[in-house]
Amino acid sequence: MLFYRSFGNPRNRTVVFFHGFLGSSLDWIPVIDLMKKRYFCIAVDLPAHGNSPLVSDTIGCVKETVSSLGEMPFLVGYSLGGRIALRIGQELKLPVSGSFAISSHPGIDCPEEKTKRIEEDLVWGEHLRRLPPEEFLRLWYARPVFSSLRNKPLLLEELVEKRLFQNPEELSTLMQELSLGKQKRISSFSENVRLLYGEEDTKFKNLYDSLEAPVKKIEIQGAGHTVLVENPKLCAEVLLTEISLMERVNL
Repeated sequence: MLFYRSFGNPRNRTVVFFHGFLGSSLDWIPVIDLMKKRYFCIAVDLPAHGNSPLVSDTIGCVKETVSSLGEMPFLVGYSLGGRIALRIGQELKLPVSGSFAISSHPGIDCPEEKTKRIEEDLVWGEHLRRLPPEEFLRLWYARPVFSSLRNKPLLLEELVEKRLFQNPEELSTLMQELSLGKQKRISSFSENVRLLYGEEDTKFKNLYDSLEAPVKKIEIQGAGHTVLVENPKLCAEVLLTEISLMERVNL
């Protein structure tokens, strides 16, 4: 079982949240604060993050944890957490009421690109092990996908401060296990899947627009890749609206 924090009334419908790489369950607090009156919100610390240890089978452990948290929950994941939510709901067919992936990649088809991504993650893993934590984080957030965050320096500094207290060895091991290059591409989506992205995140906007499989995509204004940090209020509002719509359909 992984560590998790719960908020709200357990008698309400359950929504389970997964953070991104380098994050923790605490990342979801601004969103959960706006949702906990209506839903029972559970924020999980993924393996090697927060209060959860590294495990030998991350996906299996997350699936086991979710299975213990109630029947037919909604799953919400950001970045790496969104990839995990999609795999559990779409690939592993765990019974869920809906899956929301925020700034999350559905997988790579091209073998050469898969190999390239695995190699890139090996390099980042070495950076994690060898660089001082703050130096690694500055390098990590200097990537183009985080350009909108760099235009909000106070938010960036707050994020770096939160990420300083991690276990580099465990994070590096997890990164290799869950490398996007090793992930099976999700080529079809059920009707209860939503893909969310920030309006300034051109990489994921273009990626989602290029998907051949039909799926509902929702743009979050006033945000780039780090949607939870840049516009948690609108993120929560979208989740509340979409979950409510799904509940009506499933009545």
